[in-house]
Amino acid sequence: MKVNDDSSVQAWLNGGPKPGGGDWYWLPQGTIASGVGQPGHRVRFAPLHGSRSADYLLMGRFDDNHTGTQPYDSSVQVWRNGGPKPGGGDWYWMPGGEVASGVLVEGARIQFADIDGDGRADYLDVAPGTGTTRAWINFG
Repeated sequence: MKVNDDSSVQAWLNGGPKPGGGDWYWLPQGTIASGVGQPGHRVRFAPLHGSRSADYLLMGRFDDNHTGTQPYDSSVQVWRNGGPKPGGGDWYWMPGGEVASGVLVEGARIQFADIDGDGRADYLDVAPGTGTTRAWINFG
């Protein structure tokens, strides 16, 4: 996926390795998300709903200039992945609202990974420098 500055997204589906090794097949999908009018660096993808499809996530504000003047915001809004529209173009994205209110750290610290093996990505606060991690399990 390529997330643009305006939070729109282009995607290529993984078609697997080409015979004989080397490059893989990448199937272009075009623009799959038109964006939400926020900076692209705040967009993440993770399968929050256990469907094995990555959902579109918008992280809270980042303190891009590291000034400490912006309040911490590690909240998360989600748009559930509904897959491609039959005619092509933008995919179906179903708004799910805020799914995490945040944990009083900068949004850039938040990562997503399925740490309990249930197919749903969990919410992780990873401290820069040390890698110390706090986790919140996604019970869906």
